[in-house]
Amino acid sequence: MDRDVMANVSRRAIVGGLVGSAATLALGGQALANGALARARVDKASGGGAKPGATKPAATKPAATGTTLPNGSGFYRVMVGNAEVVCIADGSGEMAGSPFPMWGANGTKAEVDAALDAEFLPREGSSFYFNCALVRSGTDVVLMDLGNGTGGGPGAGKLLPHLANLGVKPSDVTCVVFSHLHPDHFGGLTDDNGELVFDKARYFISRDESDFWSRAGVADIKGQIPDEFKKGMVAGAAGVLAKLKGKLEMADATTKLSEGLRLVPAPGHTAGHQMLMVESGAKRLAVVADLVHHVAISLRRPDLHIQFDADPAAGAATRQRVLAQLASDKTEVLAYHMPFPGFGHVRPEGKGYQWVPSLWQW
Repeated sequence: MDRDVMANVSRRAIVGGLVGSAATLALGGQALANGALARARVDKASGGGAKPGATKPAATKPAATGTTLPNGSGFYRVMVGNAEVVCIADGSGEMAGSPFPMWGANGTKAEVDAALDAEFLPREGSSFYFNCALVRSGTDVVLMDLGNGTGGGPGAGKLLPHLANLGVKPSDVTCVVFSHLHPDHFGGLTDDNGELVFDKARYFISRDESDFWSRAGVADIKGQIPDEFKKGMVAGAAGVLAKLKGKLEMADATTKLSEGLRLVPAPGHTAGHQMLMVESGAKRLAVVADLVHHVAISLRRPDLHIQFDADPAAGAATRQRVLAQLASDKTEVLAYHMPFPGFGHVRPEGKGYQWVPSLWQW
């Protein structure tokens, strides 16, 4: 795919608001009536050290696994056994108005308000976060999802400078995994010249995800969002598949990404949405991607539908099933849209769950 076509897919689809998640719409600066998304105004995830809007990392020596670096500056790292898991902030954005009915169309505004009240959150206006995951296991450097890229608005597109703060160059990344093909997860695929940013990496996606977007049309996306947004979602995903033709590898739970890493299907948000399980020794951590989107609503009421799910009913069913398992196993979670740094546990609470952030460690 040439530069102009890829730019049209990865930039215009986002800036114009033709996107696959509520948070990316916020960064795109477009508004939807009654609960819509305003232009992102702040980058709450960055701890400094990166110029706003910067897309090229500084020439920084990569840090060896095990090297002590302070958390902050747009990243946060933990050890899971012998594996290092790092949340790399791509930025944040804000949504104006009530989250209802974007969240909870099968319920009531009172139910959504109750979930917000329980977490001491305002009923009008919400903040959203974009947390990419980097895992260093042995000699492998695995990056799950690529953020918004330079077209996501002033609050987003921070992945590369924050990787640089960690000491990681794009050429250090050996493996890129897409949880799914929504623009806030693939926007950082190419630079402004249409070239692959992570040009030394292997690329993986689930076969169900690839198959769905290869044939998908507006009618295949069941969420109650405008058709123009659905068209943008289809065009964006098709652009990625075309750009990575011949490079994209199909992956499932049997695919060996690296020692202790396995993929777990979690369909509903998209047909082939998948999570990444990190297991080392007696420890485990689940990178759950877009299983949950809102720190209050998605957890306290996992049965409520999300309009940007390709299949809202299936998304709710998967959300309830997986959250129940994570809570039962007491598995630590890294979630794409939870408040930075995105690490925590889920605890049963009422009809759903409560987000319990992991204690910060310097």
